[in-house]
Amino acid sequence: VTPGILLAIGLFFVLAAQRLVGTLFGVLVGHVVLAVPVACIVLLPALARFDWNQVQAARSLGADWARAIGGIIVPQLRLSLLSATLMAFLTSLDESVISIFVASGRNSTMPKLMFLSLRDQTDPTIAAISTLW
Repeated sequence: VTPGILLAIGLFFVLAAQRLVGTLFGVLVGHVVLAVPVACIVLLPALARFDWNQVQAARSLGADWARAIGGIIVPQLRLSLLSATLMAFLTSLDESVISIFVASGRNSTMPKLMFLSLRDQTDPTIAAISTLW
C-alpha cells in the first residue's frame, strides 16, 4: 500500500507536467487513482464466484450485451457493486492529502475544505459533518 502523501506528490508532478494541477480533471484523476483499487478489492471476490455460463446462455438465446449486463450481471452483482461504490466514495472522502496537492480554490473538495477549516478556524460545522462519518 502506497502512503497517500507519496501518491499525492507523484500525482502532483505528473499533473504539473501536463498543466492539470488545479483542474477538475486533475482532481478526478487523483480520486480515481485512489478509488479504483478499493473497488477492485471489493468486486474481485464477487466476480470470482460469478457463473459466466448464464451470460453465455443468454447470449446464445439472442440477448445482446446490454440485455445480458442489465438482466444477468448487474442483478447478481448488485450488492458488490453497491459496496464497491460506497467504499470508493468513503476512500475518496477520507483522503484529504490528494485534494490539498491537486485541487485549487475553485475545484476544492469537501475533505480539503474540512481540513482547511479545522486548521484556520473553530467551526461547529465540521463537528456536524464528522458525525456522518
